Amino acid sequence: MLRRSITPNSKDQQHGYSDKSQIANGNTTFNETQARQNYYTVISRILDLLLEDEIDDEYGGETLPTKHAVNRVLAVLSNTYEILGTVFPKASASTSFNGGIRVQWMHPQFSVRLIIPSVADQDEYIFSEDEETYGTEKVSAETLAANQNPALAERLAGQLARISRNLLS
Repeated sequence: MLRRSITPNSKDQQHGYSDKSQIANGNTTFNETQARQNYYTVISRILDLLLEDEIDDEYGGETLPTKHAVNRVLAVLSNTYEILGTVFPKASASTSFNGGIRVQWMHPQFSVRLIIPSVADQDEYIFSEDEETYGTEKVSAETLAANQNPALAERLAGQLARISRNLLS
């Protein structure tokens, strides 16, 4: 159950591309600038989740993200941004009933969700779906050991690159 969500204002703003022809024509200045702005927007949405008053729901859950969830999602997104470079779509951010964080990228034919739990001993995973298939990629403790965030970031980057390719088609 999602408790609170910070979402884009419109479909075009969500993906962060105001003119697809600029991307298709290889305007890398636009790509770098837009990707940086999109990344900062997503980070801002995550940090905004911390600014609201905590409200306990009827199940005893908290709506503020935990320190673990915030630190992990920021690390994963930072590494993902480094991998993607000029293509980083905007996303919505929300908390789960127990303080985990969910970051969601939407495209009309495809979506990707990064799920970061509230505590370290639960699985982090990426959920992706398109019109025909869906799947979950769990991240093992081995790939995350010693702050090896690139394993999750690379998987996430691959899924987000797929969204970006769909935006251009």
